[in-house]
Amino acid sequence: MLTRHIDFVVTRGSSPHLELGLPLEVDSSSVIYVTLAQEDHIVLEYTLGGEEAEVPPTGELALDQLEADLLILHMSQADTLRLETGDVELQVRVRHDGEADTLICAVGYVGKALKGGVI
Repeated sequence: MLTRHIDFVVTRGSSPHLELGLPLEVDSSSVIYVTLAQEDHIVLEYTLGGEEAEVPPTGELALDQLEADLLILHMSQADTLRLETGDVELQVRVRHDGEADTLICAVGYVGKALKGGVI
């Protein structure tokens, strides 16, 4: 299992773009899952190339067009509002060439917004 730790901050009610450098190149045949959890409960799961989650997020996951090892997570306001203020765990899993790996495990922080809701 390849593991790399990164730090990130997301503010509730914002629409951040997280760039995640992968330790290997992936292509259109790869299936990628990005999972965000709080207190051991999965809050959001983004997929690229696989089946959507039961409650799909409104943001999207994409590979950078120029760099095959750069994953871009576009979170929507609605997605960040599903997160509570506090710690959040992020995990990236990839199925590539018949192998499955967890590539990134990270702990981030969700900051509060003074006023909630999608604008």
